Formats: sequence, C-alpha cells, structure tokens
Amino acid sequence: AALSDAINQKEYEFDAVVAVRQTSEGDIVVANMCGKCRQIFHDYAPEINVIVNDDGEARVKNINELLPFAFTRQREKIQSVIKGVKA
Repeated sequence: AALSDAINQKEYEFDAVVAVRQTSEGDIVVANMCGKCRQIFHDYAPEINVIVNDDGEARVKNINELLPFAFTRQREKIQSVIKGVKA
C-alpha cells in the first residue's frame, strides 16, 4: 500500500523498506515480505534495500539478494515508463 501511494504521488526513488507486525504479546517486530511483495518491489524499486528478520535479528538486504532469479520482463517495462514520467 505504501509503494502504491508513493507512486501515485510520483515518487519513484526509494532507499529502504521494512514490513512490521504485532506479536500476540503486543510487540512490534520486523516481518519478512512475501514473494509477491518482493517481486513488486523488484519491479518498481530495483535498488531498494529491505530490512529483514533473520532469526530475530534485523538485517539489511538488497532486493536482488532476496529475489535472485526474479522475472525481469515486467521490471523492464515499468522502469521504462518511470523514466518517461520523470523526463
């Protein structure tokens, strides 16, 4: 939702993203993105860093590390459109 909102406001450059969730005890913790979310960020923000939960430890990974064999055709189309909008 945050990515969609940013794109609707013509924001296309992103440094990092983190997903969080609330535990049953009420704590807020880093949650790992699902595969679909990883693909969407790979398409729209190809250089973004993602904060992940690695056995309770927050770590920073580039989206390409999280999705090493991603589909690229859609990414190419999206990036072409973004470049046109930014020009």
